[in-house]
Amino acid sequence: MKKNQFFFEHGLHLATVCAVLGLLLFIPASMTPVLGLRIFFGILVAICLAVGVVFLYLSHHAKKERVHFFLYDQEKGSNLPMSALTPELIQEKTDAYLSEYTDSIIGLWQDIPKKLRLRLETDTQFLPLISYRMLLELSFRDASELLSVFEKADIRAVGYVCRAVRDAGDGELADYIFQLKKNIEENRARIPAFFHKNKRLLEERMLRFVECHIGDFYMDQAKK
Repeated sequence: MKKNQFFFEHGLHLATVCAVLGLLLFIPASMTPVLGLRIFFGILVAICLAVGVVFLYLSHHAKKERVHFFLYDQEKGSNLPMSALTPELIQEKTDAYLSEYTDSIIGLWQDIPKKLRLRLETDTQFLPLISYRMLLELSFRDASELLSVFEKADIRAVGYVCRAVRDAGDGELADYIFQLKKNIEENRARIPAFFHKNKRLLEERMLRFVECHIGDFYMDQAKK
């Protein structure tokens, strides 16, 4: 599967390099008066073009074998255009990913299963998304439930989420949320208002993250 990923990412570029090299070699092949050199360069041109065709085929084949986690349409059997991305679609697909590890997203604030943590050590691209999704889930709850969940949340889970958000480039947001947890007694009145006010922001952050890392979410059809 790593071979497919290599040709998916680099096959077209390698084919282009071979084509350019073949064209460059064609110049001395057509200009040299020495028959032996003409044949030699002609063979090199043919080899470059042949290898380029092989790379092009492998690139095309790899693309057929790869599907996008967020854009793949099961009914059409193909990836949708990037313009099809919406906050709702990203949330739905992220929830589907999490469903293998938990029945309750809000419950992740109490405990992030070891199995999920281990999976995210491999699927590192999903960690910021899941962290944003956990924060977004808080914004869906009414003030009393939200405050109760955040108050009882394991400080290690909050730190885990905030580190992922910081690594995604949202350091200010991550630091503010961690300070809310760290000084929860003096921040109790601010917490529900903060999450409810920033519901749309969290949805947009999830969308932006996928858009900025669109190539990280391709995978083999077997894995999908």
